[in-house]
Amino acid sequence: MYCNDCEQMLSRWENTASSKIFKPATRREPLEGGYGGWLSRFAASLAIRTVHSQLYRKIDRKTGAIDFKKVKQAAEVWRQFLIGETSNPGAHRLYFLYNGYFNHFDADDLPSNWNTYIHRSIERDLMYTESGNFCATFVKLGPLTFFGSIISETKDWKQDSIRCGDWTYSKHNFTPNKMIWQYYILRAKSSQKIMAGISEKQQKIIDAETLRREAEFVRSDLFRSLKDDFDQFPNS
Repeated sequence: MYCNDCEQMLSRWENTASSKIFKPATRREPLEGGYGGWLSRFAASLAIRTVHSQLYRKIDRKTGAIDFKKVKQAAEVWRQFLIGETSNPGAHRLYFLYNGYFNHFDADDLPSNWNTYIHRSIERDLMYTESGNFCATFVKLGPLTFFGSIISETKDWKQDSIRCGDWTYSKHNFTPNKMIWQYYILRAKSSQKIMAGISEKQQKIIDAETLRREAEFVRSDLFRSLKDDFDQFPNS
C-alpha cells in the first residue's frame, strides 16, 4: 500500500494545512476563507498513514473486532483519491472537527485534564465498536481532529464531512455525535493515566525545563490549557 506519489505530494498539502488551519487553530481563532481540494487530500493522507501505522504495530493480530480486509480496501480507495485516480473517496468519507476556540465544556464525567487534552493532545488510532458496525481512522492534531470512515452503519455522521473541492467551513458549534464525544472522554482519561504514571525523575526533568523557560511557558497555549483545567476543576 506504500505510495511514492503520495509522499511527493504531502509536503504541499501539509504546508497549506499548517498555514490555513493549524496555525489559526492553535491560536483558538475561527477558521475563515473556506478551503479547497487540499483539505480532503490532506485528510486522506492522514487516514492512510494511520492505517499503515496500525498495521505496522500488527494490530490486526490483536483484535478480532475489525475486518482488516475492509480497512485495507478503504486505504486503497484513499490512495486512489490522493493521487487523482478518483475524484472523491466514495463511501469512505473524510471528516473534520475543530474545537480550538472553546475553553470550557459544560458536560458530565469530564476528566480534570480535559482542556489540556482537547486542545493539545496529538495521537492517531483506529476507533471501532466491538460489534463491528463502525470503524474509522482517528487523527488528533491538537485542536483539530480528522476521521476517515471505514465501516459505518450509523447515520450520525451527517455533518462535518469534508468536500473534495472549494467549500466553506462548517459554522455550527462543536457538536460531535455521542459516540465521538464518549471517545474523546475515553482518550482524555487514558492520557491522564499515562501522565499519572510518569516517574519522579521524569517529573523533575519536566519541572526543571519549565522553570528554565518560565517566561516562554506562561505565554504558551499549554499554559493556557493547564490554567483552563485548574479553573474548571479546582478540586482535582
